[in-house]
Amino acid sequence: MNVFKWTDIDLCIDWCAKYGLRLEILWFGSDSDGTSVGQGARLPSYVANGSYQWVVYQNGSKPMSGNLALLDKTDPRLLARETYVLGQLMSHIAAYDTT
Repeated sequence: MNVFKWTDIDLCIDWCAKYGLRLEILWFGSDSDGTSVGQGARLPSYVANGSYQWVVYQNGSKPMSGNLALLDKTDPRLLARETYVLGQLMSHIAAYDTT
């Protein structure tokens, strides 16, 4: 679960270096479009394979976006995981792109 593939980000960094561009990273993590499940490649595997809290109303029902339930973005374990993964990404970028 702590093995990351940096192939895509490395390729983007290489393109930026080759063509004189700057890379801007937008981090969406577990909320790329307001839904939490069913997004395939858009939902990070470290979230999909985790057991995090869902948003639940007082009556016990889950709010839905379309037919998709929502993760609780205040779940301390989810926040800690997002923090860890983003830190790993930034550390990789710093080591890979020393310019």
